[in-house]
Amino acid sequence: MKPLRRKFSILLFIAVLMVSLSPSLVNAVENKWDEWVLYSPIETDGDSKYKAIYLTEEVYEHSLLSLADLRLIDKNGDAVPYYIQQGQKVVEENEITHQTTLIATEHKNNDTKLDYKVEPIRQGTDIRGNMLLFALPEQNFLKHLMIHGSYDGNQWEFLNEDFIYRTEQLTKNKVSLNNTYKYSYYRVTILDNAEQIRLPKLQLIYQEENEEWQRYEKIIKLNYEISEEDKTTVVTLDNSHHLRMKEIHFTIEGNFQRAFTIYDSNNQWIRSDEGQELYNLHFKDMLIANKSILFDKHPVSTDQLTIKIKNHDNPPLSIQDISVEYYIDKIVFEDKGLGPYKLYFGNAEADAPNYDIRLFQSYIEKEKQDIVMLEKVIANQDKEMSESALPSWLNEKMIFNIVVIFISLMLIILLMKKLNNK
Repeated sequence: MKPLRRKFSILLFIAVLMVSLSPSLVNAVENKWDEWVLYSPIETDGDSKYKAIYLTEEVYEHSLLSLADLRLIDKNGDAVPYYIQQGQKVVEENEITHQTTLIATEHKNNDTKLDYKVEPIRQGTDIRGNMLLFALPEQNFLKHLMIHGSYDGNQWEFLNEDFIYRTEQLTKNKVSLNNTYKYSYYRVTILDNAEQIRLPKLQLIYQEENEEWQRYEKIIKLNYEISEEDKTTVVTLDNSHHLRMKEIHFTIEGNFQRAFTIYDSNNQWIRSDEGQELYNLHFKDMLIANKSILFDKHPVSTDQLTIKIKNHDNPPLSIQDISVEYYIDKIVFEDKGLGPYKLYFGNAEADAPNYDIRLFQSYIEKEKQDIVMLEKVIANQDKEMSESALPSWLNEKMIFNIVVIFISLMLIILLMKKLNNK
């Protein structure tokens, strides 16, 4: 009985070992990205540390609306941290120049006082300024200035002091006031002006910087159909890419004024941002037109948009073309030389990743970024193979149970044969 017991123990050990390894064997051949349906290869170009990718229509069509399923993968199959940027800050500079007239000059104790009166741009408008611009004489000099301001030319308030100069290589002819003032008079005192340098021309400058957030946008031509139903023109716009539409622009000739209503794919009413009417009133002395539907505040991403234009007893509008402006997103990541990269998408169960890089995006956006392109979308072969190789009912747990049952039956059969032989 001892040899039998020894053989049985060996078989039992092998069975336990196989059972314990079977889940890990299944997992070993499983690709961790096989739940993603599609991917696009990315070839990195340029020498910049950071790369940027603008998403394409195919990505929007097959990914989640929240873009939570996007995964950037390096050549080793590891996830690469990224953040999504939807727009950028644009700084617009406005400059207004006020001319001045020199109304008084006084030279005393080697100092020269120059009083200037500011001319308003238009009668009744406020005078605003935050910088003085001088026309410098031709000779080389360096002068220390004291600047005062006044509303009436009698009571003066100190504003700032600075230097102006001209050398063979350099000039400085601007003095900042460090704030915006509405004074009508300015007094410029040139200290230690034994040479009696003259500054006959002075301009008051108002410089203003406005920061505006601009989202990334793109224009595309979507497929559409036009039909006529009961004095109504019905435009059906195909948005199967699920683009976040900002504006729909119609190319229509002639004079017209027509009300419209908009419905999504579930026949739910949608309101545009600026009224519910298209018009084009073009006469000799008048041109008033609105041939666009705006969703700027609330972009529309329904897969089908229906626009019903009421014609009443008028002939249908001759719509020649329709274009759509939509918002796009930019993915930014750090290139550590582990390319080529892939962008995986198309997983309805994926949760949005949480990367540290998003905390630094305000700084990274100031860095130079190389724009790289997404290549042709490819079906994920790992997902195709895993789905085609196994029926839907055959999963990892089922395989584990089958292996256990099979080994157990083999042990029982071998044990019964040995007992019968004895």
